[in-house]
Amino acid sequence: MKKILVIAGGGKKHLTPFVEEGKKMGLDVTIASFSDLNYVTESSFVLKVGETPLNDFEIIYIRLVGKRFEDVSLLVDYAKQNGIKIVDEA
Repeated sequence: MKKILVIAGGGKKHLTPFVEEGKKMGLDVTIASFSDLNYVTESSFVLKVGETPLNDFEIIYIRLVGKRFEDVSLLVDYAKQNGIKIVDEA
């Protein structure tokens, strides 16, 4: 089952339809806000959403960025370095 992250600036309420539709298609969809991003730098740099490393996701869909340009830049750079596909509505 493909694991997909749908992330947006601001709240997550408007992202819940992605989870429901993903289930219908046999996809494991996680929703998050850019404020859920955090990182660990102990032995190597690991970017996480909540407690889940971004490397666990095959695809990241960036829904709305708002004023979170630094966060989206960090996310996209990390995804490119780790072979995670990015989808952006722009």
